[in-house]
Amino acid sequence: MAASRIADSDLTFVFPAAVVLMIGIWVRALRWRILLAPLGRTTVMQSFSALTIGYIANNALPARLGEIARVVVLHRDTRIPRSGALGTIVAERLFDVLTLLLMLGAAAMASGWQNPWVGPLGMVGLGAALALVAVYLVAASSVTLPARLSRLFLPVIDRLPHRLVEGADGFLAGFANVASAVALTRIFLLSVLSWTIEASVYYLMLRALGITAGGFWLAILVSSLSNLAGVIPAGPANPGPFEYFARATLLGFALSAETAVTFAVAAHLLIIVPPSVVGGILLIRTGLRWRAGDAQDIDRVDRPEPG
Repeated sequence: MAASRIADSDLTFVFPAAVVLMIGIWVRALRWRILLAPLGRTTVMQSFSALTIGYIANNALPARLGEIARVVVLHRDTRIPRSGALGTIVAERLFDVLTLLLMLGAAAMASGWQNPWVGPLGMVGLGAALALVAVYLVAASSVTLPARLSRLFLPVIDRLPHRLVEGADGFLAGFANVASAVALTRIFLLSVLSWTIEASVYYLMLRALGITAGGFWLAILVSSLSNLAGVIPAGPANPGPFEYFARATLLGFALSAETAVTFAVAAHLLIIVPPSVVGGILLIRTGLRWRAGDAQDIDRVDRPEPG
């Protein structure tokens, strides 16, 4: 059974895997801070705190509502507009999908995976690389698009509720850094780094269970397929799709169904528990600080200066 196999696994790999996982989340916090830069000043700790608290909400609520939670937490801590922060999350998801597709294509071609979709997935990886170039070209050419559209549709915009127009402007501002070649390169490299780190977590879990088939390429395959399945809103913590794709990937390396299920369950638990624990600690800590006096600070921020 899966429970007994997990109990018999080499636990010396589990703690390093948890540490590596949190390093990967810290890298994502660095990436998010770059995306947030045009909207206001943040620290890496602020973005990391909002990110991990969002993971708790994603693990407890359906439809990836944790993304809304981290927008709220970030706004509470930094006063960055919610609509702009939401725009950065959409941009973040775009980079995640394209990076995962690129890594999936490379791993499918290099791993020796016995699957009829290997060739098509390799083409998908190439398409993702081209799409990353297209993202920059479109973003760079569209920096002034909102202003041009505003002038063109000014009579219509004037009739719309002010908060709606303000929210739309803020949402588009969340994509501002994508139009910068330097920032785009940093975001892409951090995306590759963060997902490579997460693949390392899966690799350590494979080693913990004594699985050597496929090597690090198998870890990239599992990470890419499972996380791409998680992009689609589902139940809390994305049960079902994660296990299905992790199990199906391992079966392509002639591993037993029991081994595949054991790995899927163990890996899913690992990526849920450490971020939830860290996020819970930060939630309690920031929640207490909020009640202790942050409301007065926000009141001073929101109140206009005299004169």
